[in-house]
Amino acid sequence: MANKDLPARAWVIAGMKVLADSGINAVKVERLALVLGVSKAPFYWRFKDRNALLDAMIEYWKADLTTALIEKVRHLPTPRQRVEAIVELSLDHESDGISVAAVEAAIRAWAGQDPAIGKVAAEVDALRVDYLVRELSAMGAAQQHALIFAKSIYLGLIGLYSVRHYTPALDCEEAYRDLVGSALDRADRLR
Repeated sequence: MANKDLPARAWVIAGMKVLADSGINAVKVERLALVLGVSKAPFYWRFKDRNALLDAMIEYWKADLTTALIEKVRHLPTPRQRVEAIVELSLDHESDGISVAAVEAAIRAWAGQDPAIGKVAAEVDALRVDYLVRELSAMGAAQQHALIFAKSIYLGLIGLYSVRHYTPALDCEEAYRDLVGSALDRADRLR
């Protein structure tokens, strides 16, 4: 592939990998060019500047690691099946060769440094929790219970992502699945 043929998505994925491995301050055009084995020039054929790349990276996170997962489970017939399936998709360790857990941790670290990213991260968190609330409500849980169960499921996932990166001895998908199953069972009983 010629340098000029390198798609924008390749730069975004390279940026996400660097973000996951080294944090937002390491996401530099020079470094990404080195990772991709090209000169810096093709970057500017795809992006106006580094900020445009960072915007594209956030859009990738929202689209590929949130909206796309919801779309993948939409066809399942019951809310419980959809929640169980989205949990399994969320437990995937990689997407496009990027550590999902490391990206989630890096996005949150970035959000702590940049209020604009903090706002976007809060919006994505709300979107994810709202999705779970809708599914748990469809199972029959009252709104206040559905919200508590949804937050439990989501916070458990964020915690699992965090320990994967920093304390792998605590990484236990089975414990997380148990938590999700308990929340779903409670939602079922509240019908």
